[in-house]
Formats: sequence, C-alpha cells, structure tokens
Amino acid sequence: MDTTMTKTDMTNELPFDDSFLSTLSDNPLHEKSNSTEVVVDNDETQQQSMGHIINPQEFRSSLLRIRAELDHLLSRLPTSLTVHQNIPNQIQTGSVVPTASIPLPDEITTLSGEKILEGIFNGEKCIGPDGREYHVPPNYASKSKLVTGDRLKLTITPTGSFIYKQIGPIERQRLLGTLCFEAEHNKWNVDVLGQLYKVLTASISFYKGKPGDEAIILVPQNSPCEWATVDNIISK
Repeated sequence: MDTTMTKTDMTNELPFDDSFLSTLSDNPLHEKSNSTEVVVDNDETQQQSMGHIINPQEFRSSLLRIRAELDHLLSRLPTSLTVHQNIPNQIQTGSVVPTASIPLPDEITTLSGEKILEGIFNGEKCIGPDGREYHVPPNYASKSKLVTGDRLKLTITPTGSFIYKQIGPIERQRLLGTLCFEAEHNKWNVDVLGQLYKVLTASISFYKGKPGDEAIILVPQNSPCEWATVDNIISK
C-alpha cells in the first residue's frame, strides 16, 4: 500500500478551525507588537518627543552665530567693494573716519566667544564700523608699516587681547623729508617741503632717529593725511 500523502491531501484531511484567528487577536504578544506603531500627526508631539534632546533656544542661537560667521566670510569675497574704491577720500587728516561710506561688515561674535570686526587705520588707531576707536600697539603699527587708510581685521579674544591683521593695504607713496622733534609736546614730525607729518615715536626709537636726519615716509597716494609711516631713516 502506498502511504505517501501529498500536500494537497494533507490540506484536505486537516480540519480548519475558525476559532484560531480569534485566538491570535486575543494574544497579548500580538497586542504588544501592534502598540509599537506610533503615528505622529502634529508638530507638538514631535517637539515633546525631542524636548529632552535639543533646547530650541540654544539651537537657534547657535544657528544665528553660524550665519553671522558665514556672512563675515562672504563679505571678504572679491565681489565686495575694495578699499581703493571708497576709502582714500574718507581719511581726513587723521580724524575719525566717517564709516557710513565705508563697506565694513558688522561686528560678529564667534562660537568660541571671540569678537571680530574690521576697521580703518587712521595713522594712530583703528576706527571700527560704528565709529569707535580701538588702540593699535605702536610697535605693531611701526613694524608692520601701517599707513593711514589701511584696512585692519581685529579679533578680541575672550580674555580681552587684541589681535590685528592687515587685510587691505591702501595704495601708498614714498616721500623724503627731514626729521623734526617738538620738545614742547614730545612729538616727532617729518617735514616734507614745509608739510609736517606726524609719526609714531616707536618708529623713531626703532630706527634710532635724531632731529635733522633724513626720513623716508609712507603716505596714501591719493588722499591727504596727518600721519605718516616711517619707512627708513638716514642718519646724518
């Protein structure tokens, strides 16, 4: 006798009980698996589920700081106005530079707490985009040979240190004059054909200049100024 039973035969032989389906629906395990399906149908539910991970205010502040840094970088692209287009006519005998006509970006604060701004050197100090004056170390100005109208980048660290970088030198010219000393005001000048230019004492000390020495100075090429930069001194 052939005892082999086909799959079809087994299906026909086994009775089918409808109560088996109802058993599945009553199974606790089945309910647990279905309960894991969560439908989020509003933004409030999403915010509640993420509230313990992200602080919205801190996240927004971080994005604003990043945007400020990006705006600062974009302002440095060649498409922006250059120093030579507007600045030379704005430097008036070492006085405060009228910043309204100067394309300087606003001061920004980085994620590390540093403040970054750009300004114009007036021969002695740096004039920021808001017209405020920032001290420039005379030794730095002398060694870097900064000229009135040069564009500077100033980084103020969280500890209050000033870090300067020359980012836009103005067109300049050399003039030859005679070194003079005003004993009454303890100031140094350079006389160029009757025109007196103020110079930093630190520059004279560096070159060990004396009254009557010949001085080679740097001044803006197309703009009047009160301050000059000492390029060299020829002793007599």
